[in-house]
Amino acid sequence: MVMTRIAPRNFQIADTARERILWVLSDYKRHDKSRDWIPAFFWSTTTDPAGKILAVGPGIAAYDRADIDPNLIVEIRGIEMLFPCPEKDMCRFDDHILDFSAERDLFLRK
Repeated sequence: MVMTRIAPRNFQIADTARERILWVLSDYKRHDKSRDWIPAFFWSTTTDPAGKILAVGPGIAAYDRADIDPNLIVEIRGIEMLFPCPEKDMCRFDDHILDFSAERDLFLRK
């Protein structure tokens, strides 16, 4: 994958999404305290076992800092993160706010 930039343009994180990111990080740390986890955002398509698309939108995972080029890490609202996605997906985050609700999980809004 060729990355042309390391972060979306004009990307923001709502308070609710920030809390969710911190919760996800704490869950990773609870399961493996030996790693320094960095959240990573990508564009995700969730399907059922038959292949039917259930959801499309932002996804979150975490990488061990030891496995990441430090030049790819950005800090937004006090949280270090990365966006390991190609330009065709990175641009989906441009000019959006990452938000969270129990009904929708993480989602993007203008």
